[in-house]
Amino acid sequence: MKALYFAKPLEYRLETPAEALTQGERFSGEFHATNRGDLPSDARSFSVALAYADFRAVRDKPARAFDIRDRCELGSGISLQPGETFRGEWSFALPTDCPITSKTGALFLLYGSTPDEPGRFGMLDLNVALAPVLETFISTVENLFSFQATGRKHHDGYTEVRFKVPATYPSLEKLQILMRYREPEGMQLVYQAKVKGFDREGKSGLQSRPLNVERVLPPEQAFTGARLPNRNLFREAFQEALGTFVPLGMRR
Repeated sequence: MKALYFAKPLEYRLETPAEALTQGERFSGEFHATNRGDLPSDARSFSVALAYADFRAVRDKPARAFDIRDRCELGSGISLQPGETFRGEWSFALPTDCPITSKTGALFLLYGSTPDEPGRFGMLDLNVALAPVLETFISTVENLFSFQATGRKHHDGYTEVRFKVPATYPSLEKLQILMRYREPEGMQLVYQAKVKGFDREGKSGLQSRPLNVERVLPPEQAFTGARLPNRNLFREAFQEALGTFVPLGMRR
């Protein structure tokens, strides 16, 4: 990926061989600042920052859009002569529970001088995918239980995955799962469901109510001995949660 930004008289250029990233992955690149003016530039500091932002906030309120997660300082007090270029190398390690790229937001690289001040830095949005172990959990839910993942977004430190409920579970109106993987905790799952049934307090007709179930799968269980995602455990974990939401008598 490459990006170019002009903050006269300086031209900022960012390069990285990474095109697509995954949670937990390390990536690196180069930063260049070139004086395109006719006079020496003011002394400045250069850095590259890793930040999260909602796309709407970037469009409407860029001054307050970015939540900076990490920063790589490249140099300070640097003045460039006309035509002179400053070069710096940067590197980041994405956390295993970092925000993924969704329709609503993404991680960005902010590069240039003063990443906290709009107009002094360029921005490059990153394409970050969910960790493979979590993707395997989602595919297990889809392939073995016929639920369909319909949307993903970053939510309060988790990836929120919404599922379309199959007709075989008529009492289950809604299901979404908040998920993340961390070391040493493991896979953290928060099932959020909306179910309907007869009210025990005597209200007539079917009533809808929310139900939440939290589960943690330690790393030694989430992976097999060959360090592969444990599909059998994922099947059992989802079946257990499903049993909490949908009693046997309510299934087709």
